[in-house]
Amino acid sequence: MGTARRSRAESVRGGRHRRGPQQRQIVRLASDGLTDREIGDRLFLSPRTVSSHLYRSYPKLGVASRHQLRDVIAAPAHESAGSRTLR
Repeated sequence: MGTARRSRAESVRGGRHRRGPQQRQIVRLASDGLTDREIGDRLFLSPRTVSSHLYRSYPKLGVASRHQLRDVIAAPAHESAGSRTLR
Protein backbone atom coordinates (compact mmCIF):
# COMPACT_ATOMS: atom_id res chain seq x y z
CA MET A 1 0.00 0.00 0.00
CA GLY A 2 1.36 3.41 -0.95
CA THR A 3 2.16 6.06 1.64
CA ALA A 4 -0.70 8.36 0.61
CA ARG A 5 -3.23 5.52 0.64
CA ARG A 6 -2.00 4.29 4.03
CA SER A 7 -2.26 7.82 5.42
CA ARG A 8 -5.86 8.16 4.21
CA ALA A 9 -6.78 4.78 5.68
CA GLU A 10 -5.30 5.73 9.03
CA SER A 11 -7.12 9.07 9.06
CA VAL A 12 -10.42 7.35 8.30
CA ARG A 13 -9.86 4.87 11.12
CA GLY A 14 -8.93 7.73 13.43
CA GLY A 15 -12.11 9.59 12.52
CA ARG A 16 -14.25 6.61 13.35
CA HIS A 17 -12.59 6.21 16.69
CA ARG A 18 -13.31 9.80 17.71
CA ARG A 19 -16.94 9.67 16.59
CA GLY A 20 -18.07 7.56 19.58
CA PRO A 21 -17.47 10.14 22.32
CA GLN A 22 -19.09 12.87 20.22
CA GLN A 23 -22.08 10.67 19.52
CA ARG A 24 -22.45 9.93 23.23
CA GLN A 25 -22.29 13.63 24.01
CA ILE A 26 -24.97 14.38 21.40
CA VAL A 27 -27.24 11.66 22.80
CA ARG A 28 -26.76 13.00 26.33
CA LEU A 29 -27.63 16.56 25.28
CA ALA A 30 -30.66 15.37 23.29
CA SER A 31 -31.87 13.38 26.30
CA ASP A 32 -31.64 16.61 28.32
CA GLY A 33 -34.16 18.13 25.89
CA LEU A 34 -31.91 20.27 23.68
CA THR A 35 -32.84 20.70 20.02
CA ASP A 36 -30.53 19.73 17.17
CA ARG A 37 -29.74 23.41 16.63
CA GLU A 38 -28.89 23.97 20.32
CA ILE A 39 -26.67 20.88 20.39
CA GLY A 40 -24.99 21.96 17.16
CA ASP A 41 -24.31 25.42 18.56
CA ARG A 42 -22.68 23.94 21.67
CA LEU A 43 -20.54 21.44 19.78
CA PHE A 44 -19.86 23.55 16.66
CA LEU A 45 -21.74 21.14 14.39
CA SER A 46 -24.54 21.64 11.91
CA PRO A 47 -28.03 20.60 13.03
CA ARG A 48 -28.02 18.05 10.21
CA THR A 49 -24.86 16.41 11.59
CA VAL A 50 -26.46 16.24 15.02
CA SER A 51 -29.58 14.69 13.52
CA SER A 52 -27.48 12.13 11.66
CA HIS A 53 -25.65 11.11 14.84
CA LEU A 54 -28.94 10.68 16.66
CA TYR A 55 -30.44 8.68 13.80
CA ARG A 56 -27.50 6.26 13.91
CA SER A 57 -27.71 6.06 17.71
CA TYR A 58 -31.35 5.01 17.97
CA PRO A 59 -30.92 1.38 16.81
CA LYS A 60 -27.86 0.99 19.04
CA LEU A 61 -29.89 2.10 22.04
CA GLY A 62 -33.08 0.28 21.07
CA VAL A 63 -35.19 3.42 20.73
CA ALA A 64 -37.24 4.88 17.91
CA SER A 65 -37.09 8.59 18.72
CA ARG A 66 -35.39 11.25 20.84
CA HIS A 67 -38.37 11.22 23.21
CA GLN A 68 -37.30 7.76 24.38
CA LEU A 69 -33.69 8.78 24.99
CA ARG A 70 -34.38 10.25 28.43
CA ASP A 71 -35.69 6.89 29.70
CA VAL A 72 -32.73 4.99 28.29
CA ILE A 73 -30.11 7.45 29.53
CA ALA A 74 -31.71 7.72 32.97
CA ALA A 75 -31.84 3.92 33.41
CA PRO A 76 -29.69 2.58 36.28
CA ALA A 77 -26.17 1.63 35.22
CA HIS A 78 -26.67 -2.09 35.94
CA GLU A 79 -29.67 -2.22 33.58
CA SER A 80 -28.09 -0.44 30.66
CA ALA A 81 -24.46 -1.60 30.99
CA GLY A 82 -23.51 -3.71 28.03
CA SER A 83 -26.99 -4.01 26.57
CA ARG A 84 -27.31 -0.43 25.34
CA THR A 85 -24.00 1.17 24.51
CA LEU A 86 -22.87 3.34 21.66
CA ARG A 87 -19.92 2.08 19.69
